[in-house]
Amino acid sequence: MGAAELLAESGARGAIARDLAYRLYRLCDKKGWTQEAMGYNALVISWSEISRLALEMNQRNVQTALF
Repeated sequence: MGAAELLAESGARGAIARDLAYRLYRLCDKKGWTQEAMGYNALVISWSEISRLALEMNQRNVQTALF
């Protein structure tokens, strides 16, 4: 949920964050930094769910603002 909140607040910069996570994963994997690579890989794999939650948060915020 924390990642989704950050993504909801970041707006268009979210795609940059996703790309950065993927690049960091590849770098860690290449260097053999397994523990670090696993964290970035988990973030990349979870991105679609994080994006879905962020969209829901934004929609709730818009609805709340209307009332």
